[in-house]
Amino acid sequence: MAVAAIAAMLVVAVAVAYALKAHKAAQAEGFESTLPDRPCAVYFTENIDACDHPKNLYQMRDNELIDRYTQLERKGNERTAEETVEYNAIKSVHADRTKVPLNGKVCKLTFKDWKEQGDAPRKIAGPASAQRGPPEHWAYCYRNDVNDAETRRVATEFGDRGAVKFDEYTDGRGDGKMHARVQFKDLGFDAVQTAYCSMMPPRASVRTSHCLSGSL
Repeated sequence: MAVAAIAAMLVVAVAVAYALKAHKAAQAEGFESTLPDRPCAVYFTENIDACDHPKNLYQMRDNELIDRYTQLERKGNERTAEETVEYNAIKSVHADRTKVPLNGKVCKLTFKDWKEQGDAPRKIAGPASAQRGPPEHWAYCYRNDVNDAETRRVATEFGDRGAVKFDEYTDGRGDGKMHARVQFKDLGFDAVQTAYCSMMPPRASVRTSHCLSGSL
């Protein structure tokens, strides 16, 4: 085999090895995902599907939940697939009420303009996340920015908000865009609520109920 051909093969082999190494490093750092991004959220229940239900079941009053549950129960076998999902979700919400903050109303907080990777572990307050170790090592969210200058501006404005801290910016997610990245250091409701409300306009953070009203 000609020397030139051997040299070319070696170059290709090195390039492939480097690409695989970069791929693994990106995955380890949480930069790369095979699924679409989802909204950046911290959950205060493991009842994720019910919390994400389009009818905002956790925000409904108890009498509203009971009335809707009764309506669906009366339908019996005539319930549609969607109604069956809702029926089961209402049952789980009712059982979950006493475990969720603010009288069972706040099952999650969603950070506007920030996303998390579709295959990343959910940020859930409690034992489920505690088993993963300190959240600052795995609980990240991102946002796309126009350029480096925009990302640096976000870094300066976001800073350290206690439970949530600006971590770094990167173009290592494989999509050719710059991303600001934040890390969650504490997933407890009080800490996350404080961080969340610090992002709201001053007049909206006077009362927690006002601050959280647009996030659920």
